[in-house]
Amino acid sequence: MLLWSVALGACGGPAPPDDAGLDTRDDDDAAVDDDAWAERDAARDAAPDAGLDAPPDAYLAPSEPWLEDVTLAWGIDHVRDSVEGYETLTDRMGGGVCPIDADGAAPLDLVFAMRPTATSHTRLYVAHQPGGPGTAVHYTDETAARGLDDAGDVFSCLAFDADGDGDEDLALAGPGTVRLYRHDDALFTDVSESLGLTLDPRDVYTSASAGDVDHDGDVDLYVGGFMRFDTSRFAPGERCVAIPCVSSLYEFDGIGDLLLLREADGGYREAGAALAPDLGRDEMTFVTGILRMTGRGPVDLWVGNDLGARYRDRVLRWDEDLGGYHDVGIDVGLATNAHGYGVDTMGWSQGDLDGDGELDFVASSWPGDTTAAYFCAPLAEGGELCEERGRAIGLALGVGRFRWGLGLGDLDLDGDLDLVEATGHLYSQADLRMSADELQAPTLYENVGAGMLALRAFPEGDALAVRSSQRGLALVDLDDDGRLDVVMAPSRGAPRVLHNVRETAGHFLRLALRGQAAGARVEITWAGGRAVRAHPIGEGFMGNFDPRVHVGLPAGVSHVDVDVSWPSGRTSHEAGVAVDRELTIVEP
Repeated sequence: MLLWSVALGACGGPAPPDDAGLDTRDDDDAAVDDDAWAERDAARDAAPDAGLDAPPDAYLAPSEPWLEDVTLAWGIDHVRDSVEGYETLTDRMGGGVCPIDADGAAPLDLVFAMRPTATSHTRLYVAHQPGGPGTAVHYTDETAARGLDDAGDVFSCLAFDADGDGDEDLALAGPGTVRLYRHDDALFTDVSESLGLTLDPRDVYTSASAGDVDHDGDVDLYVGGFMRFDTSRFAPGERCVAIPCVSSLYEFDGIGDLLLLREADGGYREAGAALAPDLGRDEMTFVTGILRMTGRGPVDLWVGNDLGARYRDRVLRWDEDLGGYHDVGIDVGLATNAHGYGVDTMGWSQGDLDGDGELDFVASSWPGDTTAAYFCAPLAEGGELCEERGRAIGLALGVGRFRWGLGLGDLDLDGDLDLVEATGHLYSQADLRMSADELQAPTLYENVGAGMLALRAFPEGDALAVRSSQRGLALVDLDDDGRLDVVMAPSRGAPRVLHNVRETAGHFLRLALRGQAAGARVEITWAGGRAVRAHPIGEGFMGNFDPRVHVGLPAGVSHVDVDVSWPSGRTSHEAGVAVDRELTIVEP
């Protein structure tokens, strides 16, 4: 069932031969328990589709629901149309979703970035909660009223405080465009001219991230350059192998990324060539990050590339002697998966998966290739080393689905991180015919201890059993009840707003970090335990998560100590913090 979609590769025509069999077992899998493999194989053979996505008994449905679909009940009622008949890559890449505080009042609001058609366009939904925290939310479409009705041809968004005034501004990107909206007094004003960009209309830009890249105290912007979408050499309707040429990624060339440094006058200067020459490479960058891989030292630049056989992922690290960033991806182990192959990276998230106090890293991929999970630790001589162990911790069970945005978050409030992924094939059902399904159910892995992830299968009718074609994903506490909810943005069709209804005896802490927080490391400790979290601005796929750091805590924990390591090198300490609340911490 998977062979045809695997042969097509991540986003286009025939995959290079080097990619063949990436996820087949070989001698490198000696660390995986043979009994576990036998159980999985038996379950797979007994399943109707005999596919890799059939979970063994250990991973069957939990006894209680996790998420409830409240999309329409809470007022999110748009449907994304196709722009070019759903034939092109730009049409099928879908859009992002961004939690944002647009009105200065709780709870958080939502932006869905969408290419414009007669019936669909970028939307800003403002949240209202008359009953207070923990009660139902109602969203109203206030796109035009707040100045975002002319957002243009975009499909990614990023909410961040560009000018340091305490209001979240908004960056948008898409085919031939990168835009910036300043947020003042609940209105958004287009200040894109401050970016100083003149872009080729054929160049497609994707995910953005924010942080202090040049260490001058303000917030810079990193935007991924994906491809030069030049269709002039194709005849209308021309097909390459079995798909339209305009949806075959192998028919197009990559482009360079944009590194936009904020200047004292509020304008921006593109400085990729001077500060990070590797960003000028013609690669297909899908997702970007400004983060610290272990939460120590200056921020790194994460370059998540599609077509891993051609363009490996990169970690660009600041070198004081060079006065710029250079690629250390191979050195730290984040350039390839455990087999030495580049990952077709579609989305990413960061957190401490195994509870060892070190930040780990996950990157989603296409059918036939396991979501990569990198477990990282510092080295005695400096730097760090990350080991990719996605298959060993259980992620091979989701290999049959096309995964895009993904997020690490404690959905069940037990003190460790679970994993949820937005899914849906790049190709239409007409392209796939009988080889695979365009519409797919999202994947949810429960952390069952020491970073081992159990794929949960949900019965028909459950919100997590519904098949659709989603792209962007955000983990966010929508109703401020302390539990993370899930929002997904579609390639076509309706978005999904999934309210967390998981019964739990655990607790939570939400942290609002005020300062240069992109890449901050947060450590929460209590008697007998600790949790480590990261705070990037821009995560998942073409969007961002809750701007507050969310921490789940086991039952019995009433007070904790909180330590924040800011990228500037400053630290904050709060002792004896009561749980089940939100705490604001200001950078010293």
